[in-house]
Amino acid sequence: MTIDRRQFLQGAAFVGGATALAGLTACSGGTPKSQDETKATGGNPQEPVITELPIPEAEAPSVTEYETDVLIVGAGFAGIPAAIEAQAQGKSVLLVDKGHPGYSGCSPFPQCYQFFNEEWGDDRDAQREVTKAAGEYIANLDWYNVYMDESKECFDQLEKWGIFERFPKASEAGDYFDTKRYQDYHDEFAQYDRRARWNQLLKDKGIESVEYTMITDVVKKDGRVIGAMGLHVPSGTVMTFNAKAVVLCMGGGAYKNGGWPMSGDTFDGDWIGYNAGASITGKEFTYQIATSSVAPTCGWRVYTWGYLENIHPVGGIFGAEDVPERIKTRTSTIVGKINKARNGLEPIDAGKTSDQPLDNAKNSTNPDDPRIIGNDVDPMPSRDIDGAAVGKGIHKCDGIFCGVDDLVGYTGIPGLYAAGDTLASMIYGSVYTPGQGGSVPVSHIQGRRAAKAAAEYADTVDLVKIDADTVSSKSEELLAPMSLETGFSPYWAQDVLLSIMAPYWVDMVKDEQSLSTALANVMQLQENVAPKLMATNSHDLRTVHEVKHKILNAEIKLRTSLERKESRGYCYRSDYPYRDDENFLCYITASKNEDGEMEIKRVPVKDEWKGDLSQPYTERYVTRLPGEAEALGLPE
Repeated sequence: MTIDRRQFLQGAAFVGGATALAGLTACSGGTPKSQDETKATGGNPQEPVITELPIPEAEAPSVTEYETDVLIVGAGFAGIPAAIEAQAQGKSVLLVDKGHPGYSGCSPFPQCYQFFNEEWGDDRDAQREVTKAAGEYIANLDWYNVYMDESKECFDQLEKWGIFERFPKASEAGDYFDTKRYQDYHDEFAQYDRRARWNQLLKDKGIESVEYTMITDVVKKDGRVIGAMGLHVPSGTVMTFNAKAVVLCMGGGAYKNGGWPMSGDTFDGDWIGYNAGASITGKEFTYQIATSSVAPTCGWRVYTWGYLENIHPVGGIFGAEDVPERIKTRTSTIVGKINKARNGLEPIDAGKTSDQPLDNAKNSTNPDDPRIIGNDVDPMPSRDIDGAAVGKGIHKCDGIFCGVDDLVGYTGIPGLYAAGDTLASMIYGSVYTPGQGGSVPVSHIQGRRAAKAAAEYADTVDLVKIDADTVSSKSEELLAPMSLETGFSPYWAQDVLLSIMAPYWVDMVKDEQSLSTALANVMQLQENVAPKLMATNSHDLRTVHEVKHKILNAEIKLRTSLERKESRGYCYRSDYPYRDDENFLCYITASKNEDGEMEIKRVPVKDEWKGDLSQPYTERYVTRLPGEAEALGLPE
């Protein structure tokens, strides 16, 4: 089904008088009519004076309906390995991505890849202890054991694919670094660009991908998922995907992308999972990313050489003797972020750069261990402010919750699986405990595991095609914002949402009043604005759906933050500035009940993850949060 956008644009795109017309003329290259031409048309100055569309028409795809055993949604560090694994299991597989494979999720720009190898001296007990205590006793240690078992194998797989091939970094290649000639450096070393390598890998393996297509919903029949539907954004064509199993590898989300490359991460998987009947968790923990107050919206300023850095292998970095200091280091970062939010920032030198310290293996017994290379990335400009990705959750701890016993990303809905940052495996608990490079290997591992489970499930069911009535009704729902005669701009709504969620008293230093006030404002968007978001072209339509996803997640984040009446990890409550082990060694979930209302629940963690509850509080938690000592009568 293809949208005829001209009928929508004719009435909507030219509203606003001379100012709007001038802007559209400048964008489109059209020429305003002369006074004589205006008179010739009856003297109506409001009549459209240009015929070109602000966004060029695109051809509809030649194929708009697909059938496959396993549908993988998302082409990042979870999705691409998942597609390859599903194929290796002998299944037909289709990869769908909102962008272009290799340019999505973390796949273009990771600097580090952490892996564990006990044969080279890595200490399993030490790393498990740090994850348990630094994650403040809600880390999923079963998933962490899987990471320790499988991360080296995944590293070897990526090395075989050529993803770790090394090349001169910018500061070693001519004067590119000193003169900040980003593009010249990229041009010289373009052959090493991982973005193209990912896509070529899929082609070499014969895996079909559908690009620039936003999946907006999965389709269920008789209680199981039988496929998905979405929008081919360039052409505005509704797409239908019939599948025996679906694996969501759609990343996480944030409320803005200024200063950090997160434009495609908009909580799409959470929206789909929540509305399909899955639970969402981890939303109260906000993991802030640092950027520069000098240039807060400049991605290059934050990430220097961006999409052309060597991936630096890290891991195996501590043993039993390092555990206490490692726990203190990981948890004390929270205090620094809180104090920056409360007290403001110190001025920085805008031109200053500093080396990026990397966690190199120091315990390795193998002299050829690639993790002992040393610092192998370019210096980074100074960074002094948190919040480049407002509302961003901790990697792997924010998203669809599959239960404390799950190790394959099964959502509880037959035929539906999740992996990567779409899956809230809670592997790191309430703090991002691994330091550097801990996100991408876990995405890789989870993508492979979910794909294998999906392939095994596909063996047990027949392909059921989505019926014509369902396609028609879901198409109408997907395209509804295009037919509104009056409504709200999604870009305006996005700005309003950011103004609600970005203040530090909502995002980082929370209390009952600030959270309740923010929730009241978000519910105004949810109830009175979201149903009236309108679009005049298919690119606007994508944004409409993304804004709806962000609004839902804001509601979940605020409701779960209100429920967690304590401070733990990256959830700090100034009115409850202490950990409450009696009530909150749990995951707080949000799900849709039978009446369509959001229901908040607590799911206790396993006893073996809770640590020694008889330990004195000051030994169990070695970092004092602002206000904690006074609230509990403890020494500072």
